[in-house]
Amino acid sequence: MTPTGLQVIFALLADRNNTAVLTYRDLADASGTSLAAVARVHAELRRRGFVEAQKDGRRMVRRKTELLGLWVGGYSERLRPKLVLGRYRSAEPRLADALDAFITQARAKKVTWTVTGGFAADKLTGHYQGDKLTLFVDGWKPDMAGALRWLPSADGPITILRPFSAHASHHAIHKGNRLVADPLLVYAELLFEGRERERETARLVYEQYWAHLADAS
Repeated sequence: MTPTGLQVIFALLADRNNTAVLTYRDLADASGTSLAAVARVHAELRRRGFVEAQKDGRRMVRRKTELLGLWVGGYSERLRPKLVLGRYRSAEPRLADALDAFITQARAKKVTWTVTGGFAADKLTGHYQGDKLTLFVDGWKPDMAGALRWLPSADGPITILRPFSAHASHHAIHKGNRLVADPLLVYAELLFEGRERERETARLVYEQYWAHLADAS
């Protein structure tokens, strides 16, 4: 449950191929870690019964629901704190307007990004948007905040996260002009926020985007 281990576990869970575990090289690329780290984590997962070797040489992920629970807890407590690049308040009265302004600047600067948390869940489920805007941004620079008139704030509603995986920024789900992060990241972010409406929305994201994959394990 180290940050590096959690990155590898996420790569395993985010893989939509239910037939076999990715190669070590694929896992290293998908998780943003080293081959040595992948080997260590993979060995521990096999020891604990989360990865099972098949007679034909394939390696299958087992007990996905349990592994997801471990990953979500680790995301909140150990991984996410390492990802925070800054928290801000916008001069825009509405967070939706702040997001639109960010999208315009990101396009101009060719910055790769995805939205997670409530704003992403609203696009995935149409259920709830919330009052916090959280973004994975690849290539974030502090001067972007100045151009957007975002002021640093320890308790601001806008959070910029460093993408630790291609699934966090490059493998986006397109929903209109929104680029949505992998549903597992959206699910984990909602549970990190932890309020009743976020937990309720997390359940909907789970049911729509993950439950059928867990059932296949």
